Amino acid sequence: MQTGRDKKKAEKAAKKAEKEAAERAKEAELQKKLVEIFNDKQQKAQKESDVVNKLKQWLKNPPYKSTNRDMKVRFQSN
Repeated sequence: MQTGRDKKKAEKAAKKAEKEAAERAKEAELQKKLVEIFNDKQQKAQKESDVVNKLKQWLKNPPYKSTNRDMKVRFQSN
């Protein structure tokens, strides 16, 4: 027999698991998008014959996003 407190704990655990699953899905989608950007840049760089132009392709809009919360806070405050 479940008490009211047990039901609340179960609901809270279910909400937490759902939230974590949504965050994992969001992160997976982000990583997929970053891979697509990287592959696109790689193709554009390979098409260039000049080394400087290849470098320009790689440096234009870098596909990097840090998931480190400490780094995000530190750079946002500056």
